[in-house]
Amino acid sequence: FRSQNQVAATIDIAIIVFIVLCMVLVTFDMRKVMYRLLVLPMESMLYNLRECAEFAVKKFEKNRKVEEEDEVLDIDDIDDENSPSELELIEYMLTKLARLAEASIQKKVITHDQLKDMSEENKAVLVGMLDFQVLDADGGSGSMPLKRADNKSRVSIMDLTACGQKYIDMTHTWQMNTLDLSAEDLKGLVTHIFFTSEMSCGAEFTDQMTFTGFFNQVRDSYLDVPYHCFAHAVDVLHVVFRLLTITSADAWLSQAELYGLQIASLCHDLGHFGKTNQFLVESGHSMALRYNDKSPLENMHAAKLFEICSLPERNVFSNMSKIAQKESRKVCIAAILHTDLANHFTMIKDINQVYEIQEDICEQQAVSKELNDAYKTEVLVPHKLLWMELFLHMADVSNPLKPFEIAKPWAFRVLEEFFAQGDEEKNLGLPVGLLNDRDKVNKAGSQNGFISFLVAPLIVSAVHVHPELTPLHRQMATSMSQWHQLWIEDAQPSPEEAANKNEAVQACRAKSAELEARLVPA
Repeated sequence: FRSQNQVAATIDIAIIVFIVLCMVLVTFDMRKVMYRLLVLPMESMLYNLRECAEFAVKKFEKNRKVEEEDEVLDIDDIDDENSPSELELIEYMLTKLARLAEASIQKKVITHDQLKDMSEENKAVLVGMLDFQVLDADGGSGSMPLKRADNKSRVSIMDLTACGQKYIDMTHTWQMNTLDLSAEDLKGLVTHIFFTSEMSCGAEFTDQMTFTGFFNQVRDSYLDVPYHCFAHAVDVLHVVFRLLTITSADAWLSQAELYGLQIASLCHDLGHFGKTNQFLVESGHSMALRYNDKSPLENMHAAKLFEICSLPERNVFSNMSKIAQKESRKVCIAAILHTDLANHFTMIKDINQVYEIQEDICEQQAVSKELNDAYKTEVLVPHKLLWMELFLHMADVSNPLKPFEIAKPWAFRVLEEFFAQGDEEKNLGLPVGLLNDRDKVNKAGSQNGFISFLVAPLIVSAVHVHPELTPLHRQMATSMSQWHQLWIEDAQPSPEEAANKNEAVQACRAKSAELEARLVPA
């Protein structure tokens, strides 16, 4: 070296080279560390997520081809060019989870702004009938004298040989109105369903003499009120029978469950005296006190059923094994309690969650003419108590699902019960329920809200899971249109009011078309 500056420059260069080498070595080592600490776990997580997503897609996706049951997902499937990417699968799963979350957090609440533009009839249905939380609940107290239904013909179980075809025809049509039947025909229809129909289980679990005593006591326990009378009980039994038949329930329910649901259908309104649960609670009625304000009417109905059966000569469960008795009793209590409208939206939420999880299986069943094994084992059997609760609740609010000439008198009867309660509230100086004032509520107009807010959401959910019930939605849309026309003739609304309500009618018709389209194979 010739000078001190050259020596210093050489040292600087050596230091720089050394630093660069150290950085290269550290970078190489850091890459290995980052690969081990971050990349490998991320790859493993994405692989596992991919497997979970692939499994979820098989469960959720409508049009995805179902692989053979024994086939196992392997790494080659993940690299398939036609496979969705991880991001697409994650987006799909998050969308599905969001829909499930939305179904699970539905609340019975409505804002004042939402109520502001609604008709009085719609407000009455949401607040007065469905008990949405926004307005103070109106209630009253007192009682009205009731008389027992006139049971002129306490007939025993008849020989159905001569009349059998008549009752077979009755049970297999929606055109039958129990209000038009004689006492003997009501008895004959009930007897046919329990003893000689394709869904009958009565002969397995009771004898004719015991059933006669049970039947007569049940009929005597229904009071002479406009709607919740014995004809309504038989009507509900008939609808439940139709739902069981249409859904091939004997293939996925036990005999004890079928029998229990039929008994519950006949007895679901025992002792009903034409007042609402809200009325009983607000008035401090002894029944509300006895059942701690929780479904007092429904608890009373279930209790009366088993009080009747407490006597050996009326115990229609006496020939069952202990296990079968417990099974039937469980069905009776659960199904009757779930006729309380307080459980309405919880039931819809539960049905929607089943559909979101088993959507692909339900859609495959929609285009199938037979009961698919997967549909039976994954949808029907695991949730059969929910479906039994659904069938009884559907039957209890099924008036809009029937021809208009049958639905109309039943609708007017239930409104007459509401109006009678409203009259009593007025006489006692109590706040009148929104649906109970005969001077303000338009009968035809109230049915539009009843269908839109209560019946339609239930039927849509039910049809999603039970596609064979799709024709009921079409009939409901037809009934809604007929109620709309009757409301126009009666109320003479402004063109704007008529157009607003007609939007709901057209939306219902469009939904029917959408539900019917899924029955056609792609």
